[in-house]
Amino acid sequence: MGLAFRSEIKNNNVLEKFFLLAMFFFTFQSAMRNIFLGLLFIAYLITKLYYKEFKITSSEFNKYVVIFFIFSLLSLFRADNLARGLDALISPIFRYVAFYFMALELIKLEKVKKYINIIFASKLLMMIYGYYMDYFTDNDFFRGSNARAAFAGFMVFFALTLLFTQKSSIYKNLLYVIGFLLGIMALPIQSRGAVVGFAVGICIWIVLMFYKEFDWKKLTVIIVLIALISVPILNSERLMRDFDRLRNYQDTLSTRLNMWKVSIDLIKENPVLGVGIGNFKPAAFEQAEKIMGEVPWSSRHRHPHNLYLQIAMEQGIISLIIFLIIIFKAYKISFSNYRNFKMGEWGYFVAIAFIAMSIALLTQSLVSFVTKRSYNGITLIILFILNYKFYYANLLGRSDN
Repeated sequence: MGLAFRSEIKNNNVLEKFFLLAMFFFTFQSAMRNIFLGLLFIAYLITKLYYKEFKITSSEFNKYVVIFFIFSLLSLFRADNLARGLDALISPIFRYVAFYFMALELIKLEKVKKYINIIFASKLLMMIYGYYMDYFTDNDFFRGSNARAAFAGFMVFFALTLLFTQKSSIYKNLLYVIGFLLGIMALPIQSRGAVVGFAVGICIWIVLMFYKEFDWKKLTVIIVLIALISVPILNSERLMRDFDRLRNYQDTLSTRLNMWKVSIDLIKENPVLGVGIGNFKPAAFEQAEKIMGEVPWSSRHRHPHNLYLQIAMEQGIISLIIFLIIIFKAYKISFSNYRNFKMGEWGYFVAIAFIAMSIALLTQSLVSFVTKRSYNGITLIILFILNYKFYYANLLGRSDN
């Protein structure tokens, strides 16, 4: 079994700088994010060609990632519209796959603190920008966006985990508290799914924090933080109104239930390669008219509001199985790190952060398709690769200090 921390690319400071820039800017608006991820990809290819290093860093996950991408590519040929299918293939699937292989090769454990600081600074800056857009311009940033509500939840998890697991200066702890407050106030602006996902994630986070070592002081602080969390959520009139609408079955649930029913029918009819990547809208419309006599949802819906049905319906059941295997193996490694590393070690931080944040996102993905926006997915890929490398470093008796 190959080890992910063995880099195949020779030491290249320029490539590393591109990687750090991409790590900082991937949370920004799509144009900025695409520019820096694109520059990183180009620099990576040029470096490979220049040094004639064509091997990729080995990992037990590589085969699953490649198989998933192959089935995504095969499903492209089933799409009614090739341009729409290519768009869905490139963003986010190819983007995630390419970043995974680049990060697997470029991330070094000895620089984990730098990576975490860069990601936190990027998220904090984006939170401030989001508040500016929402409250000082006519544009919306957090309002009306499920994915950005998930981003706000990620900010909370990131700040809380840093605050409770790392010994930092007063200045840094103050920044973590600010990040926590900005995230928790933005979280309930729009998305019920993000709030539910966050609730599940924070419960898991609390269990992980106290399972190994109980601390009354920490518990008291967490109770206070939960109270702070509850205030903006309970005071969000729009969110409470949206939750109240769930009582009206026809008004809220029926739309998604109908999309899910149609998606399941399409999965049964197209189990291997699905209906074609990016092909939900035309395929689902045709199927709905066939079995229901009408399309009982708005034409603006381009996915079934469920990540798992989206994968199985557009790419086939095999793709969904591969996706679930990757998740299962990632959690197996993360929980191993949680058991083997101690409070204050970076291996402990990335284990708890990855578990809580991914559970929140995967829970929200039961009712939405927030992984389309790569600023959340790339955060998890970075934490996942760090988990993987810490896991094998620990097997070899290495320390993260």
